[in-house]
Amino acid sequence: MGIMSRTGEEPLRNLRILYVEDDPIERETLSKLLKQYAGEVLEAEDGRRGLDLFMAIKPDIVITDIGLPGIDGLQMAKEIKRTNPSTPIILITGSDDTGYLINAIEIGVDRYVMKPFEISRLLDGLNFCAGNIYQKRRIDELNGQLKAQNRELAEQAAYMELVVSERTAQIMVANELLTKEIEERRMAETQRRQSEELLRKLIDVVRDFAIFLLDKDGRIDTWNSGARQIIGYREEEIIGKHLSCLYSRDELNAGMPSSDLDKAVSEGRYETKGWRYRKDGSPFWANVIITVITDSGGQLLGFSHITQDFSDRKRAEAKIERLERLYSVLISINEALVRIHTRDELFREVCRIATHRGLFRMAWIGITDKATSEVVPVAHSGHEDGYLKLVDISLKDETRSKGPTGLAIRSCGHFVCNDIETNDVMIPWRQEALKRGYYSSAAFSLKVSGRCIGAMTFYASEKSFFDMREVELLDQLSLDISFALEFMEQEEHGKKLQEQLSHSRKMEAVGQLAGGIAHDFNNILSAILGYCHVIHNRPDVDAFVRRYVEQILASARRAANLTQGLLAYSRKQVVNPMAVDLNDIIRNVQKLVMHLIGEDVEVAVNLTNEKLIVYTDVTQIEQVVMNLCTNARDALPKGGTITIETNYHIRTDCGPRIRQPANPANTADGSADAAVTKKSDDKSIPSTKFSGHYALLSVSDTGTGIDKTLREKIFEPFFTTKEVGKGTGLGLSIVYGIVEQNNGYIEVDSIKDQGSIFRVYLPICNSEVEKCKQDSSNSDSRGTETILVAEDDNELRGLAREILEDSGYKVIEASNGQDGVNAFIAHRDEIKMVIFDVIMPKKNGKDAYDEIRALRPNVKALFTSGYAFDFLQKKGAVNDEWNFMSKPVQPIELLRKIREILDNQTPTVKPERGESRR
Repeated sequence: MGIMSRTGEEPLRNLRILYVEDDPIERETLSKLLKQYAGEVLEAEDGRRGLDLFMAIKPDIVITDIGLPGIDGLQMAKEIKRTNPSTPIILITGSDDTGYLINAIEIGVDRYVMKPFEISRLLDGLNFCAGNIYQKRRIDELNGQLKAQNRELAEQAAYMELVVSERTAQIMVANELLTKEIEERRMAETQRRQSEELLRKLIDVVRDFAIFLLDKDGRIDTWNSGARQIIGYREEEIIGKHLSCLYSRDELNAGMPSSDLDKAVSEGRYETKGWRYRKDGSPFWANVIITVITDSGGQLLGFSHITQDFSDRKRAEAKIERLERLYSVLISINEALVRIHTRDELFREVCRIATHRGLFRMAWIGITDKATSEVVPVAHSGHEDGYLKLVDISLKDETRSKGPTGLAIRSCGHFVCNDIETNDVMIPWRQEALKRGYYSSAAFSLKVSGRCIGAMTFYASEKSFFDMREVELLDQLSLDISFALEFMEQEEHGKKLQEQLSHSRKMEAVGQLAGGIAHDFNNILSAILGYCHVIHNRPDVDAFVRRYVEQILASARRAANLTQGLLAYSRKQVVNPMAVDLNDIIRNVQKLVMHLIGEDVEVAVNLTNEKLIVYTDVTQIEQVVMNLCTNARDALPKGGTITIETNYHIRTDCGPRIRQPANPANTADGSADAAVTKKSDDKSIPSTKFSGHYALLSVSDTGTGIDKTLREKIFEPFFTTKEVGKGTGLGLSIVYGIVEQNNGYIEVDSIKDQGSIFRVYLPICNSEVEKCKQDSSNSDSRGTETILVAEDDNELRGLAREILEDSGYKVIEASNGQDGVNAFIAHRDEIKMVIFDVIMPKKNGKDAYDEIRALRPNVKALFTSGYAFDFLQKKGAVNDEWNFMSKPVQPIELLRKIREILDNQTPTVKPERGESRR
């Protein structure tokens, strides 16, 4: 069964269709399908063949693909429309290029079908074209009938005039014939009226066109059913009125419709497109044709007026144009997502593209402030005119969070308001929005890692702007932007990790260099310290020499402390805790601090008179003081004062990790500025953990202070606010690690632009001091046992022999590990203890000792080395349970350690070492 045209009077089978397609499969498939409905389907494989067939056969409808060899579809359509403008053309294409669509519309192509397509869409287009063909044929037929009747009437009138003229001379003799002629004329008039009535009925049947006749003055004489349906007036309401009643006031002021009628008179026919208005005032897009009606002598009798409603077509074209612009916006923004790698720049570009390439009047992006829950505008474009300063959206406020932006963020989705003038959600902003020409609004949330961080909001200058398809596309756009933001965040995190890794590798390399230098320096210092000790203890040395030797010993000890500092820098040092007065440490390091700080900063030192005995590694505490003072100096770019103080502190409890200052009114902004207390971990700690007696070390400055948002991060590894290359980000984390290792804790107080104070609390250990004093006073480092010394450095080996023999011991020497094993075998019954350097030629200290233990398992041993213990342990050269002393070894300490081992006061003990710096 054929598809019927719009009039329902004739089938599509009566039409001849020309189908042009270069793809043989597509041409064969669609041709077979079309032949089921059309009367005849002609095929052509390219544009030239199609144009030749058209010129030869003149088909009713042309269906063509755009991309054809030789002459493409657009060129062929243009040539057909030039020669036969009324021939309907349906254009098929697989391209979404808007340029093709614009060219097709300019040429006059009737339908535009995108591949792939449903056959129903093509058949709808054929129905539409067929309907237009039949309507035109009906109109042409009616016009032809009307002109034929007019010609016939004109001919009859001429004939009657001729008869009357001829009969006038014979009136007397032809009266009977005259009477007959008059009757004929009366019959002809009746026939004319009947023809006109028939024409009116035929015109009234047409419902797709508003067809009516005007007299020569422009008044409406007839009104068909199509006019009633399209324009809305009934015959009794409109007949007799002037055509001007169908025009708007602006059009009347512009001289319409008189100018249209004048153009029709001058040209015989006038065609125009534009907005027309129905009885209810609603506009519709119309195609209007005004044709002049004249008598046979060319005298104006009136006008025929034909109006076709193209509103659906106009809306479809507008929708296509809007979607094409929106697709262009999406493509441009996705290109920006690939090109731009910073958030704020991306936001600005998104807003700019939306308003410059889309039809949005204004676009903006807001990000939620976590602290205040305010939505802060970060980018906008278009006609903003101060609107964003008045928006004031807060997720905490019930009223100010109910607009499209707030609701989109709350729901983590989207919200559309297609009528700002009536929708209650826009009440707080309605007046300002309408003042700026906003009539529709839609907001779409932005998410990062599943968390809604803000929204982008669009405004349009017409109501009902956002339909379902546009909302879907903008939703997809928000997902694309959210994905880009998440990628940026991950990329930024990756950069930070890469920087930390690079910095860590650099620190490791410097640490290895420092460890190697310390090893060689330790051997040299061991010799200096040893020989000075020998000279100092000789009874025949005069006071003058003894005083200089003491100065050399003091300098050598400072140099030894320096090597420990190098090992601390490499994070491989062995911790050597001892009972020491904190005040003494500050006094020893004071000069170095002043030299480090510089002349533009004043350093004040206020030490308590009480002894603050702590059990700690002196080098570590010196490092704490140096790092805190360096940090304070960096907070004083214009100079100021750094104050170092010590006090005795009794603490009965420990407050929360974040505590408020005692007097909030003293803060810079009048709010309660926070103080940070760092403890051994970030978990909840019972308040009694830090209760007790403490030595308090305070380092304060009068500098810029630390912002409260940064205070929680200052002890994190690699965290720094300094420029790249001006800070490692490790200073305060090292301080924190040392304080934690010494069972203490650290607090920070800071006021913006007024300075900071770091308080370090170290446990007091009076009982340990007494025990150390007692142990030291009761110990006797002399002995008579035989000791095997294996050391590859000749000077150190000879020095060890002198020190031990001066203290009563018998010494057997060996220059390497293998010699040490051989010497032990030779004197196994005499040797009570072995002292081995860890790294030696032929056989290291560990392997030599393992062989000796196989011979006598209970042999006692002491190991020494200038290398860091961690380094030796990684190489498998030492055991955790062995006695170990790091070079340089001071003679007194060496003799005391030997005595302890021989007396079994210190059984095989795991040496104390510091943890790796944080």
